[in-house]
Amino acid sequence: FRNVPGVGVSGRVEGHEVAVGRGDGAITVSWDGVPRATLAVRDTVKPTSAAAVAELKALGLTPVLLTGDNAETAQRVAGEVGIDRVLAEVFPEDKVHEIRRLQDDLGSTTIYVTHDQVEAMTMGDRIAVMRKGELQQVGRPQDLYDRPVNLFVGGFIGSPAMNMLEARLAADGSLAVELGDQRLALDAGTFEAHPALRAYEGKDLILGLRPEHLEDAALVSDAPADRRLRGTVELTEALGSEIVAHISIDAKQALTEDIRELAADIGEEIEIESAAEGKVTLVGRIGARSNLRPGETAELAVDTGALHFFDPATGAGIYDDERTKGAS
Repeated sequence: FRNVPGVGVSGRVEGHEVAVGRGDGAITVSWDGVPRATLAVRDTVKPTSAAAVAELKALGLTPVLLTGDNAETAQRVAGEVGIDRVLAEVFPEDKVHEIRRLQDDLGSTTIYVTHDQVEAMTMGDRIAVMRKGELQQVGRPQDLYDRPVNLFVGGFIGSPAMNMLEARLAADGSLAVELGDQRLALDAGTFEAHPALRAYEGKDLILGLRPEHLEDAALVSDAPADRRLRGTVELTEALGSEIVAHISIDAKQALTEDIRELAADIGEEIEIESAAEGKVTLVGRIGARSNLRPGETAELAVDTGALHFFDPATGAGIYDDERTKGAS
């Protein structure tokens, strides 16, 4: 895919030229130069919508109106523009299910545009992540989760968002990363999965820790001591099946422009003052049987085989070579 100034994004999919552009209150998807779908980005149906629907039908496509309006209103609007199939009273919590069911019924390729990464992960066979109109990465949902190509994708995919810390790869030949005054031993297979990481020995990098790869060490009796982080519990949120724990440790929050922009995009605030003091709050999804309480000292067991590494200057994921590669 490539970015086309003033037009949108264009690229090839299985030998076909695909373009996605925005203009005149709508997003248009073209396939080999032929408009295939128009997505309205306004709350009201435009007078020209009937003509657009007719064009789609002429191409052999099946326009569908999906709305939260009641059935009567939805049928009236659909009738005005010539849409035969209506899904009315679709509430936000039902939207993913309804769209997947619709896609299965139609048996057609669907391009769905959303700002919600959960929707993308649960509905998409392949996901394209865009930032400021530029394509960042395309791949299967699990590929983007496991091998994000850069900080933006790594932080955007996953909920709660990935913890990102300043770190240094140990220079003494040991397989370890240093976080403030603490060290985490790495798995023996780390360099096999990240060959380019060897070039960072003794150098700074950004370490990515997903909340689901942290656990209360008291619940993991065999967790090695060199794969734990110590900190102070600030807050716990009991969700029944798990606890979301906020734990402050002596380390530094990574603060690149990419991370600041990402935090703004997902509606989170970065605690700049705490970061300057050498403190960072980790978010962990830990077992519901944990007895951690605010104010207590805690040890977190870290799944070091699931760590992510990023170049602090470029934000690129560190994988196969110096140029780095994630899913594509």
